[in-house]
This record gives sequence, structure tokens and C-alpha cells, in this order.
Amino acid sequence: WLYVAQAGGWMYPIWAISTALPLYVGLRDAGWWYSTVPCVLMVYGLCVIGGSLHSAFAFLTVLPGVYHQDSSGIDKWEKLVASPAFASFLDTSQSRICQHIMVGCLPGYLAVNLASAWIAYAVATKSKQAKLFPKWLNAFSPFVTMAWISAASYLLPEPWDFYLVGCMGTWGVLVLNIGVTYVLRSEKVELSSLFNSRSVKAD
Repeated sequence: WLYVAQAGGWMYPIWAISTALPLYVGLRDAGWWYSTVPCVLMVYGLCVIGGSLHSAFAFLTVLPGVYHQDSSGIDKWEKLVASPAFASFLDTSQSRICQHIMVGCLPGYLAVNLASAWIAYAVATKSKQAKLFPKWLNAFSPFVTMAWISAASYLLPEPWDFYLVGCMGTWGVLVLNIGVTYVLRSEKVELSSLFNSRSVKAD
């Protein structure tokens, strides 16, 4: 079950690549600094978040699993689990694990935000070179998504507002992927153009 709980972490490398490749196709003509660098940074950030944050959530289930383990017939075990000292130990340990998880994913969080800002800047200022991406694509930027998700959460009752805000990081990349996919499909661009020297549209 520990491996199943880490499935979110396994998915992130795949998600990172599937996010970066379409972005690279659209930004490639803007030059190396505005295509390769932010896309690689995005992949790095998403992989770190997946590995250090989502995969690590599984470890938060270990100590509570000890607490809920069937201990019928074992008097010493039942007394230990029921003692105030064990409850204090569990609270302290879980808090420390959460602290390490957040510190571990911080580089990934910073990398994703930096990559998102870099890509938004490239779309806004390099539209003549990166002709595939119009400036309005920035309406799908993770920063814009975070703004309207935060605003929408105030309009929803509990617990729906919590679910909406709790998935904010996922919403940001998902909406960006939707926008990029729409633009590339509208322009009839194929990912096979990665193997060509220039961007190629399908006939």
C-alpha cells in the first residue's frame, strides 16, 4: 500500500515531460534562453514536487498505521498506544515529517514558479519569434489561474472551497496545458516537429 500511496509521485515525471514538450514546440523559435531553459526548469520543478512532496505523503501514513494496528490480546501494546506519551510522540513526529516534506519540495516549488514567470515573459515579449503562441495564452498562466481559483474559493461553501484551493498547484499546470494544447491544435502543429530544424504545421 505504501507504493500505491506514492502513485502521485510516479506520475509527475510523465506529467512534467508532457507539459514541457508542447511548451518547447511553441517557444522554440524564441531562442534557447526562452524555450529550453524554462522548459527544463519546469520539468525539474515538477519532478522535485512529485518526489519530495506527493511521494512523501505516503510516509505520513506509517505512524498512524501503528496506532490503528490490531493489538487485541496484547495488553502492553494497548496500554502503550493509549498512553498520552504516544499521542504526544505521534503529534511531534508527524509535524516533523511535514516540516521535512515542505523543505524538501521548496526548490521544486520555486523552480515551477520561476519557469512559469519565464514562460509568461517569453509569450508576452517574444511573440514575433514564437509565432505559435499568442499573447492571450498568458490568460492560462499558472499565476492567473491561482488568482481566479483563490477568488472562486470565496464564493463556494465548505468543504468545496477547500477542495478547490487544495488542488491549486494542480490547477495551475492543468489549465496551462489546456491552453497550450488548444493553441497547438488550432495551428495544427504536431509534436513530430521536434525532430525538424524548424516548426512544422501539419497539412
